Amino acid sequence: MKNKKKLIASIVVGLVLLFVIIIVIVNVMLARKELNTYVEKKENLYIYFGRERFDINGNLTINHDGNISNLKINNKKTKLYGEPIYYSKAKKIIIPVNYSFVSYSNGVQKKVPYFTVLSEKYDDYYLTNKNLNYKANKGFLFDGSDYYIFINNCVVNFNGMSVKITPFSFVNYVYDTNELFIYDYASGKMNNYENVTGDVFVTNDEFKLNVSSDLIIINNKEKLLMKNFDYLKKLK
Repeated sequence: MKNKKKLIASIVVGLVLLFVIIIVIVNVMLARKELNTYVEKKENLYIYFGRERFDINGNLTINHDGNISNLKINNKKTKLYGEPIYYSKAKKIIIPVNYSFVSYSNGVQKKVPYFTVLSEKYDDYYLTNKNLNYKANKGFLFDGSDYYIFINNCVVNFNGMSVKITPFSFVNYVYDTNELFIYDYASGKMNNYENVTGDVFVTNDEFKLNVSSDLIIINNKEKLLMKNFDYLKKLK
């Protein structure tokens, strides 16, 4: 009888432990899914793929997987590499993949996690997510490949031309094809230039950036930007 009671007690304890383990595993899986999924319902957004603008009027879901995010719009799917997603009725941008924030003051780069939002509040600019609320007035964002998002007024110089851009604009230089895409946020215009030769520079009063070689110049000092963000500290 005693052995039977011990066996029953052992079974009960084992079942309780199994139940606890299952709960922990489920919670971890749900937490991971939440971290890797971004959902916007019934928002007006837009995104540029090359020179084409796509407006999103409905539900949007982004699932992050590795270095790529998968965008789902009303049951249609496509991949995102660095393309910023803009809100139509607010000065806000969703960053779909890991970016880095580059400070003008010292050229220091820090990692900005995917799904972070860049927004304007009372003439200041902030990078925000569940763990971050960073004032980003003096700096720009770089995806480690082709996309740069600028937070201040700048000038893009290339092929003897100068193009002014406003805060929240982006520059996408495709080195392999010598194509340059410049989206100016204030005007809402996307300009596409082909056969761009020589270097492409973005400048303001505090820095000079060579977009062609990902080289920043501050106070006459040159620094190559890191493209592998695994070695960067997170922005805090």
